[in-house]
Amino acid sequence: MLALHRMRAQLVKFRTAQVNGLRGLLAKYGEVMPQGRAGIRRDVPAALGWLAERLPAVVIDTLREQYARIGELDEQVQQIEQRLQHWHRQQGSFACHRIGNQSASSGRRSASRTSTTHTSQQVSAVAQMASRCEPGCQSA
Repeated sequence: MLALHRMRAQLVKFRTAQVNGLRGLLAKYGEVMPQGRAGIRRDVPAALGWLAERLPAVVIDTLREQYARIGELDEQVQQIEQRLQHWHRQQGSFACHRIGNQSASSGRRSASRTSTTHTSQQVSAVAQMASRCEPGCQSA
């Protein structure tokens, strides 16, 4: 499950980079976008329409492609989140015990070695999953 969390985190980083890159390019052409994906999603289509009158079609097409990549990354992040939720529902409290044990043993291994294989974010992601246990589930 840590692999899914890592993949999701990497996709979120890619998506953030795409959003910031698109905001920066649009700002160069005089279209200032608000921070965050919601503002980008809301304002970019209109901004591209206005810019289409002033910029070459090849530039507009490339900006549209970058905007489309943000949507694709949104979908990929959502798919991973759905897989995680589905897995959690299927595994039930057994998964909570197993995840809790993993996070506890990861913490022990990290403390006993000078070079850790798990970052604090990874251990935190496992602990977060364990905290979502069903009522009555006691993770270690």
